[in-house]
Amino acid sequence: MKLPALVGSLLIFIIGSITHAQGPADPDKMSPEEYVTRQVANGEPADFENRAQKELSSFFIIRLLTNADNSFKIHQHLVMIKHAVIRDEINLLNEEIPNDIALTNCIFENAVNFTQSHFARSLNLADSTFKKKADFENAVVEFDFNVDNCHFDFRNSADPDDDAGYFKSLRIGRDWSMLGAQFTSHADFTESNIGGKLLATKANFASGAEFGSVRVNGESLLRETSFSDGEASFADTHFSNLFLNDAHFEKTSLVDFTRMEVESVFLDNVRYPESGQVRIEGMTFKSMSPASWDGLRDLRNHCEYDPEFYTNLETLYRSHGHTNQADQVFIEKQRHDRSALCSNLFRDCQRGKWTFSLLEDWLTGYGRSLQNLLLWSIGFVVFGSWAFRRSGMKRSGGNEEDDPGKPYKLRHWRLRRWLNGLYGGFWYSLDLFLPIIELGEREKWEPRDNRRWAVFYKRVHAIIGHLFVPIGLAAWTGIIK
Repeated sequence: MKLPALVGSLLIFIIGSITHAQGPADPDKMSPEEYVTRQVANGEPADFENRAQKELSSFFIIRLLTNADNSFKIHQHLVMIKHAVIRDEINLLNEEIPNDIALTNCIFENAVNFTQSHFARSLNLADSTFKKKADFENAVVEFDFNVDNCHFDFRNSADPDDDAGYFKSLRIGRDWSMLGAQFTSHADFTESNIGGKLLATKANFASGAEFGSVRVNGESLLRETSFSDGEASFADTHFSNLFLNDAHFEKTSLVDFTRMEVESVFLDNVRYPESGQVRIEGMTFKSMSPASWDGLRDLRNHCEYDPEFYTNLETLYRSHGHTNQADQVFIEKQRHDRSALCSNLFRDCQRGKWTFSLLEDWLTGYGRSLQNLLLWSIGFVVFGSWAFRRSGMKRSGGNEEDDPGKPYKLRHWRLRRWLNGLYGGFWYSLDLFLPIIELGEREKWEPRDNRRWAVFYKRVHAIIGHLFVPIGLAAWTGIIK
């Protein structure tokens, strides 16, 4: 063998020996850290689902995510790890994470601290399980934040009073998705700011949730979301469109919408607390569904009276041309105000104002149901049929002794004559009550002199008729509203 060939063979042998000494090329024989390093460099996910060794050290995860010294080659700024187990605590306090991070289907055995950390791109933790506290206070995610189907399972913690998910003052540049996420302990989202959408359909908050002072610029979808064993607070929040369709609040002690500002809120088929209450003081909105007053009956039955809510709702219905709905809200508001005037007839009662309000409600629905006057007119005509029955009447200018309308003695009384008396009284009452129309009865008859109250009521009857009939007819035909 010639010398050059010998040297070449020797070089190949040396290189092969060095390569073998550096470690196996087979991914299945690599350590978990080596496997992740290789996959990240190739721009591929490091999936531990079918690998025997799944555990990654928190020290390695911190170095990989921060990559402060650029010791890791990260292809296209993307780190993807699936089905890994991290047993030690991860502390990324005040750290800068420059790449897109996806730690999906992972199990975090210990606490995770992302307080004040800055994710320059997106963060995806979908389908992962957090067995200790997950703290994201004051963290910033510039793009999307995804915790879909995550389990924040805090039942094995030494301090069960801590929050399972602590997301206070979290800032997200685009969408925050927590579809189907499960929170076994209290979840705190207060003062968070979301630049895009909040997606929490079918999420479950087993010990209540606090969204106080949250601001969402895009739509907020909490359809079929469940809240239980605690309070569901939306106080001082700001939403564009809030969808709570089919949400479950049955087992909560309080649902708080105090001072919530929302463009459109959808409350169709919401299940409100069975024994708790709903607060709506200061809640403002531009549109609400259900769009009918009857459709909001369940909400009204669970919340305390708030005049501002009723005023806003009346304005909403009237601005959209739903006059009847607006009138119903106005009448209901006036009835609540009347109840406040007199909670007890025997003390602390403004009886005059209360009585006037009650009559106004009965007669005209506080001016919003003037057609009610027609129904009351029927009652007055019927009452007049008895008040002006023939046995109590005399012919105008006639002699009472010879008057055929004088009372019969008991032995001559017959049902037929009594009915005829009422029949005659009906026509007299109707003629006296109706304006313009003359039936000729009021000129022929008048109450007997010994029935002074009937003489007085004759004038009252005529005045009421001349007021009620024209106003009622005008309201019924739509001339006045």
